Amino acid sequence: MIEEWVLDSLSDATNIPIDYLRQLIEKGTIRFMKYRNVLYFSFRKRVRGIEEGTTVLISRNEDPLVVIGYSHIARVALPSIALPSHFIDKIVVEEKMDGYNVRVVFYAGNLFAITRGGLVCPYTTQKIRLLYGDKIKEFYKEYDPYKYFLAGEVVGKENPYVRKEYPEAPRFGYFIFDVFRENKPAPLSLRSEIVEKYKLNSVRVLGVIDKDDLDSFWRFLEQLDKEGREGVVLKDPEYRVEPLKYTTNVADISDIAHGMLFFGDEGRDYLYTRVLRLGFRLYEKPLGDIEKLYRELGRAILEPIVEAIRRGKRGEAGYEEFTLSFTSYLDAQEFVEFMEQLGLELTVVDIVEDNSEIRLIVRKPKLETEKLLARVLKTGLFGYD
Repeated sequence: MIEEWVLDSLSDATNIPIDYLRQLIEKGTIRFMKYRNVLYFSFRKRVRGIEEGTTVLISRNEDPLVVIGYSHIARVALPSIALPSHFIDKIVVEEKMDGYNVRVVFYAGNLFAITRGGLVCPYTTQKIRLLYGDKIKEFYKEYDPYKYFLAGEVVGKENPYVRKEYPEAPRFGYFIFDVFRENKPAPLSLRSEIVEKYKLNSVRVLGVIDKDDLDSFWRFLEQLDKEGREGVVLKDPEYRVEPLKYTTNVADISDIAHGMLFFGDEGRDYLYTRVLRLGFRLYEKPLGDIEKLYRELGRAILEPIVEAIRRGKRGEAGYEEFTLSFTSYLDAQEFVEFMEQLGLELTVVDIVEDNSEIRLIVRKPKLETEKLLARVLKTGLFGYD
């Protein structure tokens, strides 16, 4: 049961009548959650102009804080058409990192890390507080936390969502890509000023180009492809138009290979959209040897399937394994309970105490892949028409 004062606070913050809020909460459109001493609501769909992914934090002794959802960025298919037609004049070309989107806010005396879905992730929150807390709190001493917040990418191998190793952040890193002012992204000059002043990490800026300068754009893509990086985000310096994004060959092929290892759970989604991206890119600018790319794509599709079958034969096909590190058993327990509350199953297979860290070896089930392989390996029948 949600107390009346909590609904009053939510209604005041969103200008949505309480009776309608109750309906939205009952339907699951708005999710009610709690993290330690702070209550919050996350919007799972757009409601009356409030973006999907918006979070409203509530505490009895504080005014509610509304953190607007981070809009999805449109993906470029053909840069030669999209860039000149979408942008006004200049384009800031930033590196797109392969992690997960996190907004960091200051509320009720502490920092909270909010995922794109509008949830306060206990694991990410504790990591941000531990690694960057002092610097970010200094930022919020000067910038009103009711008017400003940071948005960035969490990358590294030790997180529950997207795991890719970066030399600059092999385990866990937070790289700021936007500063929001009054729930709108501020000009990029403010971000540069803030990350320099408070010695925070930011995404790499590759350069500023004219909207018609496709040669420079492709040089940046070729550079990132050779480095094995994810791609670019393209922004107007003043945020007069929405950003766009574009990925490299190596990122798309790597994603396909990962998805096909768990083809029953992820393969179709991973394969179709990424093959289309590669096809449009080959049409416009191959970024390398086309024949080599054909071979790499075929290997990315087929090799993981063969490996998945072998893993299935060994009884290992049905999970993805990774490590999470905590500073206390309380933090670890909070995270496991958080995932259970969301209906996401994780299995802790081992706990290792290493100096001041508690490291959990965790498995995430891939049930559809496991079931499909078990059936085929037992009956010899494929199951698809």
